[in-house]
Amino acid sequence: MARNQEKYKKLHYSEYHISNFVTAIVRPSGDKGDTDIECYMVSDMCQSLERDGIFAESKDIKQIHIREAMGNEVIPTVFMESKPVTTLDPIFFIVNVYITNNNIK
Repeated sequence: MARNQEKYKKLHYSEYHISNFVTAIVRPSGDKGDTDIECYMVSDMCQSLERDGIFAESKDIKQIHIREAMGNEVIPTVFMESKPVTTLDPIFFIVNVYITNNNIK
């Protein structure tokens, strides 16, 4: 999600780039053919960390890995519960997007 939000960002009239990409989950609800729609984005922090190449490739889709610094580069330290971590749960970066009366808020 972070990669696509960065790729499809737009220039806002305030001169800041904003994300224009929302991930939607559509699933059946009940027996009458109704559907539930859930929409999500990732936080600006996650989008920035992805843009700057801070995340390492992970074989576990339930974990995000912070890569190690190479050479003279500096990688930011990520803290969770006042302790530095190198892996974390992606749920920390998820932002809910609510749909009301067919308008996204």
